[in-house]
Amino acid sequence: MKKSFSNKIRIAVFAVSGLCVFSATAAAQATPLAAIRDSNSRVKAILDSNNGKMSSATEARLKAIISQATDFSAMSAAVMTAFPSSMTAAQRSEFRTAFEELLLLSSVKKMGRYRADRFEYGQQTINGNQAVVKTVAVYTKKDGRVDRVRLDYTLSNSSGRWMIVNYAMDDVDTVRNYQRQFRILVQRRGVAGTIQHIKNRVVEYRNED
Repeated sequence: MKKSFSNKIRIAVFAVSGLCVFSATAAAQATPLAAIRDSNSRVKAILDSNNGKMSSATEARLKAIISQATDFSAMSAAVMTAFPSSMTAAQRSEFRTAFEELLLLSSVKKMGRYRADRFEYGQQTINGNQAVVKTVAVYTKKDGRVDRVRLDYTLSNSSGRWMIVNYAMDDVDTVRNYQRQFRILVQRRGVAGTIQHIKNRVVEYRNED
């Protein structure tokens, strides 16, 4: 059962699951680990106060935290390397807008579905303006069994505060996973078709309850 649960989480990676994100308060930015600890408690408090229900007000609060904490521009730039160099400037702009919205919306939606009971914090490794923080999200199922999902975050501090630029769930790298998915889609549907696919996913997330 643990394996099937992890597989469900991995599937959600293509839609950018957001099990935890971190807010950008000045006090919490001393280290990457401190930022994650602070933000996890904030996000968990919001979800717990609403019993995991995603009202429009709750979504708005979570979106604000995610937008402050995540460098979506850096993520989209990294993922866009999977596209052909012949991509036009207009297509690049269109991709960035659609993909970054997909990242934001899907992160919020997945928070309510895969809500961790607690987080365990491991090692942080800082190399100049780059850092990796290792965590574990712990879930207690209705039958009392416990699942543990490894969440390794890559952060960058290029603007005076630590922001997420990538993360891996049980060794599944989000940016690389998107690159792989989009390479396949571009081969099958072309650049325009792939961008439209992303836009369609955005609409689906918007229409979710």
